[in-house]
Amino acid sequence: MAKHADDGLLSPYRPTIVPIQDEKFGGAARGSAGKRRQYATAIILNVAALAAGSVMGWPSPAGPILTNATTSPLDADGDGIKEVVSHEHFSWLASVNFLAGTPGTLLFGALADRLGRRIAGLVVAAPYALSWVLVATTDSLLPLYAARLLGGIASGATLVVSPLYIAETAEDEHRGALGTFLAVGLNTGILFSFVVSAFTDYRAMPLVCLLLPAIYFLCLLRLPETPVYLVKRGRAAAARRALAWYRGGDDVDAELDALLAAAKREESSSDTETASLADLFRHRGTRRALVQSLVLFANQQFCGVIAVLNFTEAIFMEAGSSLSPTAAAIIVAAMQAVCTYLSSFLMDRAGRRPLLIASNVVMATCLSTLGGCFYAKSIGYDIAGVGWLPVLAMSLYVVAFAMGLGPVPLVLLAETYATRVRSLATAVGISVQTVSAFLCTKFFLNVRNALGTHGCLWLFAAFCLAGAAYVAVAVLETKGKALDDILAEFHGDPIVRRREEDGLHNGEDDDVFVAKEDDEEPAAPRQHQETTT
Repeated sequence: MAKHADDGLLSPYRPTIVPIQDEKFGGAARGSAGKRRQYATAIILNVAALAAGSVMGWPSPAGPILTNATTSPLDADGDGIKEVVSHEHFSWLASVNFLAGTPGTLLFGALADRLGRRIAGLVVAAPYALSWVLVATTDSLLPLYAARLLGGIASGATLVVSPLYIAETAEDEHRGALGTFLAVGLNTGILFSFVVSAFTDYRAMPLVCLLLPAIYFLCLLRLPETPVYLVKRGRAAAARRALAWYRGGDDVDAELDALLAAAKREESSSDTETASLADLFRHRGTRRALVQSLVLFANQQFCGVIAVLNFTEAIFMEAGSSLSPTAAAIIVAAMQAVCTYLSSFLMDRAGRRPLLIASNVVMATCLSTLGGCFYAKSIGYDIAGVGWLPVLAMSLYVVAFAMGLGPVPLVLLAETYATRVRSLATAVGISVQTVSAFLCTKFFLNVRNALGTHGCLWLFAAFCLAGAAYVAVAVLETKGKALDDILAEFHGDPIVRRREEDGLHNGEDDDVFVAKEDDEEPAAPRQHQETTT
């Protein structure tokens, strides 16, 4: 197969991970090759998620070191006097990366639309690398803030680019499972940072973490651009080659025709310029998807998972556990990573809605139990006899989050928008996620001081119950459905449903469907029925 210099792909058909074969694939052989390549793509894209998780996990091992006069490595004046980071400053260091994620999502969402998903993904590696270099070399607080900001920007970018790339390369039957890889990567990255910190010192840990963006960059160089983006840019030949690679064979004409038809419908229904914020509110289906994304991401963060995980060591200590704080943190992070991985097997079996509802209900129960333990302790009851109960509740809480509320909103985010607005909508959704995470992390202590630990946990439980109610009433199931069918269901127009039954796919503009109502093609089946009777 010849290499095309003008298609913007760097040898996409001969990657190191999955060797290409020039012969056509058919049946099971084609499906097997395509599945391997789609899974390899998801793994490569989510090495960046590992890097994001390591950024998120850094405060847990770094906090006790930086806030201690004996162990702090900072020496801004070079006079041998250690600079100790105050708890207030460290609360900002722990949370500012989430705040920086918002400009990261918006910037890289636009970059993914203008330059492509692949170029945007490659650029993500740069702020990750610079962030870890600063952490490893700085002796003062200000560059440490800069490092956390850069890590936050890269993390926000990852949450946009990786799910977008996977959604546009995965087949429908694999999309749900592959979509969970992002959450698996994030939680595994947190675990990675905990384990590395247990065996290295403060300066060596960031150097080990620096390997993650380097590996990600080198592997991503070998992947093709997404077929959806190439079709969107009018590069049908390059799109066919990329689609053939991702499907494991050349028999992709029908799928390519569907992509071209979808692109043509979008061109006929709207201008071809980059989507603006107004486009997210212009059509009913897009508005409905946007509301769903924003509510689910707020639900994901205001369930209190980040704040509660930061409180893990104290919970284990109060329960009388003999585990060291480091061992306790590693165990909880490992449970998160393993259970998030297991959720990938349930995503396309149990469905998105059942996982979200069950996750919220179980988390609310666990938080209520934890709150009850702390309330009993605050009014003088001795809970030493049930010291295992907080540990059990904490463990089940983490498992429930990892199996549902952690990965599912990210999967739904990539499934519920038309191509033209998908990057922007993803950026807006992730922005809400990162801002919510910042608020929960930064102001957890303030809320805890006002309501008590038990009151804070019960407040989080109330958010979980509200989230379960919303999912039961408003969230649509997307399990096993084609992206066009999902968009049609979000649109909710009877004309859309009728044309879907007639074998036609939807776009995103109400006027397009109304205009096509008078077409003669949909009437053909009815005419046929009349003649046969």
